[in-house]
Amino acid sequence: MERKYINNSNEGSVDIRNPFRVFHQNIRGLKGKRDELWLHFLEGTHQIICLTEHHLKDYETDNVCIPKYKLGAKYCRLNLKNGGVCIYILDSLTYDNIDLTKYSKDEDLEICSIKLQSQRKNLIVFCLYRAPSGNFLNLMEKILK
Repeated sequence: MERKYINNSNEGSVDIRNPFRVFHQNIRGLKGKRDELWLHFLEGTHQIICLTEHHLKDYETDNVCIPKYKLGAKYCRLNLKNGGVCIYILDSLTYDNIDLTKYSKDEDLEICSIKLQSQRKNLIVFCLYRAPSGNFLNLMEKILK
């Protein structure tokens, strides 16, 4: 298995010198947990933060501030309460948002993605929540194609 590494310099590109770290948490509601969660990220040791079931509305995710990070991608439920996924990325990294909105469906598959720019390879990060009863495999096959 190939290990991925990232350079924390201002270049914002993937490199083999520093460990690449992705943090994932099914947060089950971000409100009221922000300060506790943010303490984990003060040092900027994770390049990517993926949160599932953030329970925020679209406009609320835009106002979440994690020092040293920027919102890279998000999906917020349109009709139902709770749910949602988002990806925060270290400020110094360069990325492109991959729009997967057409594949997301509340309580089925909630997904967002970014593509990191690299000197050698491109790295795509997905953050997703899938319901146990959803149509996950068919949708993921379409996304990956």
